[in-house]
Amino acid sequence: MYHYRMAGLAITSEIPLPSCMPLDAAPVPADVLITLGPIDGPVAEPNDLGERWTVDADRFVWDIDGVGRLEAFDGRRLRLDPAAGVLLNDATPYLMGTTFAALLYQRGEMLLHASAVAWKGHAYLLCGTSGQGKSTLAATLCAAGSELLSDDICRIEFGADIMVHPDGRLLKLFASTVERLGWQHRRGGQVLSGSNKYFVDPPRAAQVALPLGGIYALGFGADATRPAIDAMSPLEACDQVLQRTYRRRLAYRLAGGRRMVGWGTELVRRHGMWRLSCPFDLDRLTETAAILRAHWERGRPVDGSPARIAV
Repeated sequence: MYHYRMAGLAITSEIPLPSCMPLDAAPVPADVLITLGPIDGPVAEPNDLGERWTVDADRFVWDIDGVGRLEAFDGRRLRLDPAAGVLLNDATPYLMGTTFAALLYQRGEMLLHASAVAWKGHAYLLCGTSGQGKSTLAATLCAAGSELLSDDICRIEFGADIMVHPDGRLLKLFASTVERLGWQHRRGGQVLSGSNKYFVDPPRAAQVALPLGGIYALGFGADATRPAIDAMSPLEACDQVLQRTYRRRLAYRLAGGRRMVGWGTELVRRHGMWRLSCPFDLDRLTETAAILRAHWERGRPVDGSPARIAV
């Protein structure tokens, strides 16, 4: 058996999980158990969300051509039934992405689709859609001295502080980004066989949950002449939080719209949200990283902040 921690949960698994933080000893008890084995057909009387997902109150089942069937059950169990001949490494990204997110929603957790880095004891979230450059910007910030906290899924926990849990220890980057950063020696295996994206060990990675420092919605565009940060209105920020919820349709089904709106309202009330405008140019990401670091160093409160800063 293998033992890991991800999103603040202790995991015992029958299969290796290359992107998760390993534990030195078996957790007693484990929060999540991952097994291999047959999975029954789609759930009874399911709410079909498309993408071959079927869901009820306790169970999520996902059929993926060429990969197999995956299941999240009761917020505690993940199961993989791989297709004939499939490599386990080609199934685990689906297991620890959408399927793990379903398990977290079953547990009542809030998730944002974001990469996150740590700086001076606080977590800074970079929210965006798939392919928008979250991981690339996070890697650029790590090269400049930040620590990786999350590459794709951010679990948010509400308390006296709003805490962000680490989702793993590795970045997932295209070969061109690895080369641009000079990180060829940090590159591991392919995320999926035949892909041009690789697991990359960052120089530093945060291992524990950290208090939230700020949330940024990424906006790359050819018309952006220089990086800039704009404060969002509360209404726009709440809408962006809902839009950036990880696997939003799945969250609505498992967590409920009312709970999601409550999460977004509380997050914005306590921290606000910023729009980060970036030139669509990988060679200028160091500029974007610089303006973010300047924003963090100034420690600007949401109330009374200037509407815009730029460098």
